[in-house]
Amino acid sequence: MKKNSKKNTTETTKPAAQAAPTAQPTSEPQQEQKPDFYARLLTDRPNEAASIMATLNRRKDFALRQLSAHLKAGRNASEALQHAMAIAFPKHSTQQAAP
Repeated sequence: MKKNSKKNTTETTKPAAQAAPTAQPTSEPQQEQKPDFYARLLTDRPNEAASIMATLNRRKDFALRQLSAHLKAGRNASEALQHAMAIAFPKHSTQQAAP
């Protein structure tokens, strides 16, 4: 059996830019993306936003200090990290503990 190595065609191929389908506008109206909670908080109530950020920073700083102290005391790294995470993210740790 002979294989046809090349077929001569008269058609030209379309460039890649033309071959790609264009996005059709949908009939549904597009909703504008609202700024997230923190962006709105910063613009609407900057004093409250600063207070919240300061509290979060203090909590995380304390968690890092506790982590360092536990590691210097010779505790297991995973136990020390678990303790620090419980300080930094208190709601997250209680949700995992009570499934």
